[in-house]
Amino acid sequence: MAIVSLATGPALAQQNRPAATPESATQFYERYRAAVPNAKSTDDVLKFWAADVASEFRSAPADQRVSLEQMKGVYARVTGVKVVKEVVTLPDATLSLEGTSPDQKPIQGTVRLAMEASGWKVAALESWPSR
Repeated sequence: MAIVSLATGPALAQQNRPAATPESATQFYERYRAAVPNAKSTDDVLKFWAADVASEFRSAPADQRVSLEQMKGVYARVTGVKVVKEVVTLPDATLSLEGTSPDQKPIQGTVRLAMEASGWKVAALESWPSR
């Protein structure tokens, strides 16, 4: 009896472990937002983008693509960005954002994400409407 318990114990423990919790759209976006300033190459940013968005970027002539520094500059303009609302309608999610504009005023924006086989990806870059 003890031998059976030892033999099945680890197998049962494996079965009873909770599955890895999938990353929420908000968690993904926060990870993306934190990664952009530390990116060493455009590929470090593009891996967060939906396949079609990344493909469109890569298909543009090199002299017409924004540089990594330009990407970082765009994301640095709005600071203190936080997600205030997450609406998921699979395979998409829309996040409502709040941040601080370059003139130090509150600003609201959105970003659209898409669920791909590997998880959430940026499907449309942030939109920060002008007032």
